[in-house]
Amino acid sequence: MENINLPKIVIIGRPNVGKSSLYNRILGRQEAIVLRESGITRDLVTNPAQWEEKQFLLCDTGGLNLLMEQRRDKSAHGFDSEIRKRLVQAAEVADLVLFVVDAHDGLTPMDKEVAGYLRKTGKKVLLVMNKCDNPQFAEAADDMYPLGFGTPIPISIVHNYNIGELMEEVVKLLPEEGCYELPPEPDLKIAIVGRPNVGKSSTINRLLGTDRVIVSDVAGTTRDAIDIPMEIKGPNDELLKVQLIDTAGLRGLRKIDTVVERFSMMRTENAIKRADLVIFITDAEDSATAQDKRIARMIQDAGTGCIVLANKWDLVKRRISYEEFCTNLRYVLPGVSYAPVLFASAKTGYNYSNLIAKIFKVRESMQQEIPTSIVNRFFEDLVHRYSPPIVKGRALKIYYGLLQKVTPPTFKLFVNDKALCTRNYLTFMRNKIEDIFDFEGLPIRINLENRSRDEFHKYDYKK
Repeated sequence: MENINLPKIVIIGRPNVGKSSLYNRILGRQEAIVLRESGITRDLVTNPAQWEEKQFLLCDTGGLNLLMEQRRDKSAHGFDSEIRKRLVQAAEVADLVLFVVDAHDGLTPMDKEVAGYLRKTGKKVLLVMNKCDNPQFAEAADDMYPLGFGTPIPISIVHNYNIGELMEEVVKLLPEEGCYELPPEPDLKIAIVGRPNVGKSSTINRLLGTDRVIVSDVAGTTRDAIDIPMEIKGPNDELLKVQLIDTAGLRGLRKIDTVVERFSMMRTENAIKRADLVIFITDAEDSATAQDKRIARMIQDAGTGCIVLANKWDLVKRRISYEEFCTNLRYVLPGVSYAPVLFASAKTGYNYSNLIAKIFKVRESMQQEIPTSIVNRFFEDLVHRYSPPIVKGRALKIYYGLLQKVTPPTFKLFVNDKALCTRNYLTFMRNKIEDIFDFEGLPIRINLENRSRDEFHKYDYKK
């Protein structure tokens, strides 16, 4: 998609009218979490989209309980005001607002309040009446005239009714260019992961220098995986285009007691898989937990680059030394033993300059190439200095090796019999590769393949 000023469409409405369902239907994929429970979406979820030839940016928002100033209900943990603030920011730059109402419920006081807010913005508003599953609900259109946006377009997202007609009207109302410039393809995709309430969203906001995502002491505040483009400047003033992915906190499987959390967990797992680098945040105040170990294994299995960030270090640095904490962390999180460990505070900004420098260092590791001749000399010297163990009277022989790919660094070795390579020796080889070659923050993988010596006797890897 071209880097142009895209028109921006913002979907707005009270809770549980089908905003996220409409968002997914227009995108053509399941991007936002959709459930019957109200209040699922909290942060803004935004993606480039296209309908026929028209390109635009689509933004899903939290349900507008929020314009109602939190008068009586204090059970929402203060999310309403945070959602309202982000929604107002999104609406300010919208070229078109899709105001979604519910045909089953008819006109409600909250719909009127939302409409009053939208009229004040002066934005183009298209009234959309969802859940028109049969003709009798379409008659509810007359009830919506007091909102002041004309005749609503009746649709049923579940039955895919009238979606095409809706989008025809949307395309007519969109300008050729909008007020949002689509960011270029990122140089690096960075997922921020960790268990609940360790400071993931605070870290995102610290890196951005603004309150982009909702921060709360309530575990599970973030639910969708949210992509946020930004630029970071390296130690040598190099600019790196980054896509940050804020994710839901991963709790232990036994503690996942709602469908929302299961969807959030799936989003987080997918974010780890599509990221180039994971910033794995742990809580410096707490010892690493079984859930931290599970997250570490997920990162290792995905083959993703990783930096471990021990947040809230300002609260514990006088009670434990850096070396002691780091040693313990390495012991309990062997799955990310390859990852550098940094101690920081999202609250104060302590050590975030070093985090930026480390991100650039890991990216350098991702771009490293090693000539095949160097790989073979390395393994020849390794076997000469540290002979493989004898297994049933036989020893492993390495005929030929090469760097198969860099992300993650994967070495392919042709050997006489891969069954002769013990687990300890395989780990030893990986550790030596880490010592000699500069693949900081990346997991080393070694693939063994059986071959005969005759297939390689003519190869001169020393040239």
